[in-house]
Amino acid sequence: MGQLIRLFFWGMLISFLGSLPLGTMNVAATHIAVQQGVADAMAFCLAATLIEIAYVRVSLVAMSWISRQKKLFRLFEWLTILILLALATGSFIAALQQAGLGKALPLHIAHPFLLGGALSATNPLHISFWFGWSTVLLNKGILCPRRDNYNLYIAGIGLGSLLGYFVFIFGGEYLVNRLNANQNLLNWIIGSVLLLTVIIQLYKMRVKGKEKGGRIRAMAYRLAHWETWHYLAKYIPLAPVWLWHCLRSGSAWFFTPSNPSLTFGGFEGESKMEMFEQLPAGTYPKSVLIPHALAIHELEIKLSAGAFNFPLAVKPDVGMMGFMFRKIDSLEKLIEYHQKMPVDYIIQDLVRWPLEVSVFYYRMPNEKKGAITGFIRKEFLQVTGDGVRTLWELLLDYPRVRFRLEEMRSKHESRLHEIIPAREIFILSNALNLSRGGKLVSLEHEKDERLLGVFDGISHYAGHFYYGRYDIKCASIDALKRGENFSILEYNGCGAEPHHIYGNGNTLFQAYGIVLHHWKMLARISRYNHKMGVPYWGFRRGWVFLRKAKRHFKMLRELDKTTQL
Repeated sequence: MGQLIRLFFWGMLISFLGSLPLGTMNVAATHIAVQQGVADAMAFCLAATLIEIAYVRVSLVAMSWISRQKKLFRLFEWLTILILLALATGSFIAALQQAGLGKALPLHIAHPFLLGGALSATNPLHISFWFGWSTVLLNKGILCPRRDNYNLYIAGIGLGSLLGYFVFIFGGEYLVNRLNANQNLLNWIIGSVLLLTVIIQLYKMRVKGKEKGGRIRAMAYRLAHWETWHYLAKYIPLAPVWLWHCLRSGSAWFFTPSNPSLTFGGFEGESKMEMFEQLPAGTYPKSVLIPHALAIHELEIKLSAGAFNFPLAVKPDVGMMGFMFRKIDSLEKLIEYHQKMPVDYIIQDLVRWPLEVSVFYYRMPNEKKGAITGFIRKEFLQVTGDGVRTLWELLLDYPRVRFRLEEMRSKHESRLHEIIPAREIFILSNALNLSRGGKLVSLEHEKDERLLGVFDGISHYAGHFYYGRYDIKCASIDALKRGENFSILEYNGCGAEPHHIYGNGNTLFQAYGIVLHHWKMLARISRYNHKMGVPYWGFRRGWVFLRKAKRHFKMLRELDKTTQL
């Protein structure tokens, strides 16, 4: 109740003070009161106020929608600053020019109510004035986008406007003459108040920006680091090349024959178990598929039959970007994960090899040897404690997480205010995907014939894995080259991005060159397999499958943001 009363008085105060500077409306009210009486003047003011609050209600409807569009609302925060700054500048200019007040109205007005409505309706400042102040109050938490708030706010505005008009109605020409004589001083005061409001608003935006990760710094970081851009921003310039491959093959899904034994060529939406079952035994973690509708006691039976020990790893059978990948330490946590998961998932032995790498490999189906085009090491998204700052403070000062703070808040809410001991490493995401914040480090200098031999062997064993990226954990680079002490976490088929575009200090245009080379090889492999009898997917089949996969991943993304496991 106290918040509503405060909001009412804010609306009344802003409206009352805003009506004091001399202008057409209040001067007209004074002339009507002097020449025709208080009743006509009040009719004039009532009509003007009704139109004003109607404009305010319209601006609030727009504000309510805009406030739900976070990115758009940020833009309107700056628009508000510009509006207030323009009003302040106008007041200062009027003061410097020492503008006087002329009489532009007739002495006798036949229909004061209609005149008040007409003059108010043609005043364009209503919307900009109240849009600006409503944004300020919304940012300060005084105004909330709710009907009860809007009703009290408008009631306060209406009363404030009427009180301002009453000052001129009952003050008469004496007040107008006195205010006109001191109009320059009033303009200076109003301009100063508006300028102070701008400064306060900028300060609050700066504080809020720091609290939310420093939007401006985060934006600058993202602009300077093209690898953090949305994939559409990165890949749309290359769309004509992709379209050319589609036209040349005669299929929108020209890539589907690339890995014939993977659904959709492994572009998107394929099953991980489908991939594991085609790899040599011992090259991937012990894994079992868990239907999401499986009863809890059956889950325990599968766990026991598979001789799994905690901690273990869980992830969706159809997944991407590390969504809902979790390290599970106990049966209770596993049951909690199982109850949250609306889709089938995989339980795996937790691979404890210390090093995670990615190898991008392709091979023409008619050739024995392939090529390794990319070899990188992955590092966790993590912060190091200093014994002074909380986890949240460490996050705010880490540029690589400024644009994923909401995700971090959801995942680590229970520990945000915990002071991390000096030199202790706090891992923010157990998924080493680039999209989850993982850092990629080039191992280009480690590529050699021994490494190629390992992946030629895997490709020939699988039989139909011709193009994609292997994500692997291993004891060391040398062990991987010997074909020992490594485990394949995933094989990403033709939809795999060549991650080595990120780990080698490439410019955006150098990265484009790498991507275009890989698309060329993908198209060549696909055309060859098509000639050997592997069909392209039909348009409708591919479209339906892709839409279903998009909905699936959107659901996992939202679930991942809110699941603290």
